[in-house]
Amino acid sequence: MGTALLVLALTILLWVLLWRSARDLSKFEIASAHSESRFQTLLSLMPAAVYTCDLEGKITFFNKRAAEIWGREPKLGDTDQKFCGSFRLWLPNGLPLPHDKTPVALALKEGLKTRNGDVIIEREDGSKVFVSVNIDPLCDSAGNRYGVINVFQDVTQIKRTEQDLRAREQHLQAIIDTTPECVKLVDAEGTLLAMNRAGLGMIEADDAGHVIGKTVNSLITPEFQEAFRQMNDRVCAGAREHLEFELLTLKGNRRWMETDATSIVEPKSGKKVQLAVTRDMTDRRKAELDLQRKTKQLATFLETAALGLHRVGPDGIV
Repeated sequence: MGTALLVLALTILLWVLLWRSARDLSKFEIASAHSESRFQTLLSLMPAAVYTCDLEGKITFFNKRAAEIWGREPKLGDTDQKFCGSFRLWLPNGLPLPHDKTPVALALKEGLKTRNGDVIIEREDGSKVFVSVNIDPLCDSAGNRYGVINVFQDVTQIKRTEQDLRAREQHLQAIIDTTPECVKLVDAEGTLLAMNRAGLGMIEADDAGHVIGKTVNSLITPEFQEAFRQMNDRVCAGAREHLEFELLTLKGNRRWMETDATSIVEPKSGKKVQLAVTRDMTDRRKAELDLQRKTKQLATFLETAALGLHRVGPDGIV
């Protein structure tokens, strides 16, 4: 009788433990379901495109923005649409990107993360969208991968703007490189930041690396270095200046220069720097000095020969 009661008590205790475990598990499942629902609601409301895949690459979730960028709504769990919901994918260099070679596939296979990766999505209508992708593997508390998440944005307009800016920069650079005057940038410390081909020719530099990043004072004759420094200070403070000075080329030749300078804001530093257009006036200066010399010689000759000069009039009278 005592044994029977003991067995009954143990049976009741076992059922109680099982019932409590089942109740706790049910609470946990409900909490997990609520948590997952809130998570998916949050992702659905995000302005960025988001989707997730399981270990096999099957799409398990995507939000509305992802479908808008893809131009389609893939079927969840479809084995024919793995790793991405887009129609086709391309690399920025124009080469095709197979779905099983995408950053998402690499994240699933090797656990690799991607930050601001560039991919081109082609829709079924033939239109293309330039996107920036950020990808992380999804891991459980033990560190085991069970999927991947991709957060991406449409950056087509940004890329087009960048391309337009690059085209304009190249166009402007071509104009600067072909102008016969020296065009240069000098910062407030007197460091040469940039110089075009004509300028490099004027200072007899074989390569820009010989002068870029160095002080311009080494290119100016000592008697004009202070005047140039003061001019540069005024220009970097916002003034417009004109200066004539003598230049000392890298090969030791002297040249007379004329420069007009103004200030601009350098994009990288945000500071004002000197933008100058400089002309080589050595030949003109030589001609002016030669004319002055000849004029002086003529004046001297006239002064010394004045007593020996005479004029005869029409009537023959001196």
